[in-house]
Amino acid sequence: KMEANSQLAALKKQIEFYFSDSNWVRDAWMKNEAAKNPEQYINYELLQQFPKIKDMKVTNDQIKQVISTSNQLILSPDGKMVKRANPPPSEETIIKKSVYVTNLPENITSEEITTLLAPHCTVACVWLRKNPPNSAFLELASPEQVALLLASPPIAIKSSVLRFSPRHSVSSKPSSSSSFKRKRNYEDEGPQVTLKERVTSVDKGEDIQGENWAKGTVVRIKEVPLVAGEEDVRGVLGWYGEVKSVVVEKNGEGWVRFAKKEDAERAAEDIKKNRKQKVIYSKELDVEVLEGEAEKRYFDRVLKARQASGEPDAKRAKTGNQ
Repeated sequence: KMEANSQLAALKKQIEFYFSDSNWVRDAWMKNEAAKNPEQYINYELLQQFPKIKDMKVTNDQIKQVISTSNQLILSPDGKMVKRANPPPSEETIIKKSVYVTNLPENITSEEITTLLAPHCTVACVWLRKNPPNSAFLELASPEQVALLLASPPIAIKSSVLRFSPRHSVSSKPSSSSSFKRKRNYEDEGPQVTLKERVTSVDKGEDIQGENWAKGTVVRIKEVPLVAGEEDVRGVLGWYGEVKSVVVEKNGEGWVRFAKKEDAERAAEDIKKNRKQKVIYSKELDVEVLEGEAEKRYFDRVLKARQASGEPDAKRAKTGNQ
């Protein structure tokens, strides 16, 4: 019984997070679903699609049960839908009580950050970032706490002295210079990201068996915002199905490889129809499903990456019947 109660508590916490101020302003999918209902309700059975909820292996009745006990959520009169108890905040409201932190220790978790910063401030939410590494966005309890934190003496965690700046100082828009480099005035603007600092990854196709690859599963994003990383891209496209790989290049191009062709097609079609809602850091996404020579070049790169990593069966890619 104790284990069951613990699972329900974890389920309630996770669902409340999805509807929280912190997540709501970033989550285009949630806002888009709520916009379909005049009273902003969402069918709570859709939450079963979320990876963390799916991993819990809970029933719809259990989801309904925890929603009914939450003071942050409201169950619809027919008991089939859920919505926020309070009106959603504006993005500006969240930005005012958020900070950007760099020079975090390697492999630190969001729970560790929350605990170690507790003597200095109340951290409501942590968004760990891969690009640039060892950085995060922190939402605090209030704008006043932001002001106190920015004015506080240096704070060290695990021998790393943290660098804080206002959240609004981190822009996603490149400058007009031909090299797309950003100005770096830490006192006035805070830490910025340059193209040289963007951390790229490689799709090694570790899930691909032998030489075969599934046709029509790769979606190309023509321009990913400069401050966005893999987790931001996955956060928007991951709702359409299982994502096998996300690659974001220094030049801003991005690729998302789905497990299934139909998920890639659905993602591209929906994003094209709802570009105003499907955004990353206010940037509308321009996407397409790779096909023909463009798709072949992508998978040639995957196979070359496998060869470079020492995969024994890595050979030139060819289409299969996956």
